[in-house]
Amino acid sequence: MTRISLPLCLSALALSLVLYSAWLPAKAWLAHALIKHSWQQKQREGGQFKPWPWADMHAIASLKLARLNQEIIVLQGADPSSLAFSAGAMHGYSELNRHSPVVIAGHKDSHFSFLQDILMKDVISLTNAKGINQLYQVENIDIIDTADTDIVLAENQPNLILITCYPFDSSTAGGTMRYVITAKLLGESG
Repeated sequence: MTRISLPLCLSALALSLVLYSAWLPAKAWLAHALIKHSWQQKQREGGQFKPWPWADMHAIASLKLARLNQEIIVLQGADPSSLAFSAGAMHGYSELNRHSPVVIAGHKDSHFSFLQDILMKDVISLTNAKGINQLYQVENIDIIDTADTDIVLAENQPNLILITCYPFDSSTAGGTMRYVITAKLLGESG
C-alpha cells in the first residue's frame, strides 16, 4: 500500500504545482480578454462597462504605436488596481476635453515595457470610445528623478505624456526615477 500511495501522492503534488504555476498566467490572460471585451462593448454602445462586476476601473481609450506593433487598452485611473491590468490614464482624462494634456502611466515590466524602444518622432495614436483618433508625435524623452524634480504639465497644451518607472532593467520595483515621454498633438480624425 505504501508503494502505491507514494507515487500517487507525488503525482498529485506535481499536478498541483503545475496547476498553481499556471494560475497567474491564466488569470492575466482572462483579465486581458475581459478588458478587451469591455472596451469593444463601450465602443459599440457607449457608457461604462466594467470588465468584471467587482472591477473598480473601465476601459477609456486605445493607445497604439504602429512602428513597434503595440496596442494597449487604457484604463481610467492610474491606481494600483488599474495598473495591475493595463496602463491607466491620470490627471482627469476626459473624452470631451481634448485641450489638456493626457497623462498615461504603466508598469515598465509589463504593459509599458515597449516604451524603452520608442524613438524621437515616433507617431502614437490614442483613440477614445467615440472613435476620435488623436495622433501624437514624440518630441521629448526624459529621465526624471521625482525626488528632486516634479513632472510639470502645461495645462493648455494637448500633449500626450507617457510615464513609467526607470531604469527598465532594474531588478527592484519602485524608486524615484521615471521615464517620461512627451508627444505633441498632430491632429485628430473621426
